[in-house]
Amino acid sequence: MEKTEKRNVPAFTSIEVDGAFNVYIECQKKRLIEVRGDSNILPNIITRVKGNTLQITSNRSMCPKRLLEVKVSADNIEKLSVSGSVDLSISGVNNNSLDIRVDGAGDIKASGKTKNLKIDVSGSGDIKAKELKAENIDVSVNGAGNAVVNASRKLKAEINGAGDITYYGNPREVIKEVSGAGDIIKR
Repeated sequence: MEKTEKRNVPAFTSIEVDGAFNVYIECQKKRLIEVRGDSNILPNIITRVKGNTLQITSNRSMCPKRLLEVKVSADNIEKLSVSGSVDLSISGVNNNSLDIRVDGAGDIKASGKTKNLKIDVSGSGDIKAKELKAENIDVSVNGAGNAVVNASRKLKAEINGAGDITYYGNPREVIKEVSGAGDIIKR
């Protein structure tokens, strides 16, 4: 039987997700965490804050009937770290800096605005951040992952492997480094 569980945690500015989850983050004043999935599996889903980091993981290997969903509302997210096969979307970003790291096959979709955006992709993960407007972007893709970004002032793009970086906007300064079969593409 499917169930939704609300959880209370202290304030945080960073989120780490490890496992197989669909995660939906909305940047807003109200802090909320909802976990949805098979009722017999929910007790194994861990949502805890260490320091200023919300950790979302499981305490054992599971095979749920459907992918687990975690909805998060928080005021200011400055760092996202994803490991495993996580699908994550974050909307309403409005801050000074955001650091996104993907390790594995995770996919991230981001929207809003930030002054400084740092992206690291290792593996086959994808970051779709065309709708996340940033002044300065430092993006690194290692492996077969892809990143789509939107820079207005400065873009530093580095590829090691077969991944691609696609950028929108008209940054005044563009620094490109490619080692491997990857491409850096202006749209």
